[in-house]
Amino acid sequence: MAVNPNRYLISPRFISGMVMMPLLTVFSIFMGIFGGYLISVFYFKMPPTTYFDPMPIYITNFDLLTGIVKAFVFGILIITISCYKGLTTSGGAEGVGRSTTNSVVICYTFILFTNFLTTLGLNLLQNATGWFS
Repeated sequence: MAVNPNRYLISPRFISGMVMMPLLTVFSIFMGIFGGYLISVFYFKMPPTTYFDPMPIYITNFDLLTGIVKAFVFGILIITISCYKGLTTSGGAEGVGRSTTNSVVICYTFILFTNFLTTLGLNLLQNATGWFS
């Protein structure tokens, strides 16, 4: 068949990974805030204003931007590693299981190191320029 796997398999996954990881991160942030609100207000009987009033003090634009940038970078990293391991799979069903396991381990390791480097770089940029305050 004359189907280009880069065009029909990798490109849609790459684009969706770059778009959906930041969106899922934003969704997770809002769900975490909402879940904390529900527990605080209904379980611990905290007034709603007591929960929301100090948020602007402790949550900065830099925190939100860091989360979005990291999600974007991790999305690219996960999709790149997973697509590479998927395209180089051989050995039938056993090879698919082995490639999946290898992909997860490699992604986890790379995310660990990339998280450190991205955090370090963003904090240096923020301290040097004073952006995102």
